[in-house]
Amino acid sequence: MKNIKGGEVSSVKPPTDEKPQGFVVDVFPPERFEIVTFKIRRYLLDKMIEQLGNTVSSREDFDDPEYAIVRASCGINRQFYLWVMRYGDGLEIVSPKDIRKGFAEELKKVSDKYSDV
Repeated sequence: MKNIKGGEVSSVKPPTDEKPQGFVVDVFPPERFEIVTFKIRRYLLDKMIEQLGNTVSSREDFDDPEYAIVRASCGINRQFYLWVMRYGDGLEIVSPKDIRKGFAEELKKVSDKYSDV
């Protein structure tokens, strides 16, 4: 320990962690962020608010009291669609249409695996 000499102090700073622009499902960065509107069963509301964080807003669904409307900034990638699938028929992507369509395509991939049943 006596022979340890101090070296030069590096002037290179590590990159700063960027704050996500919304809810991110995975550790990998999403392709993009979008404001997504969901129609969810009311019993999922607390869980959704907890998971979606401070980018979420919610209101009751005036057409169906068993549901709530939730909007949140979400990172969109395949993991996002798999996250939505875990809620089954308790959650529906209302908008934007391209996210809704992407989810339908993921569901088709899964259902094609069971076409023989």
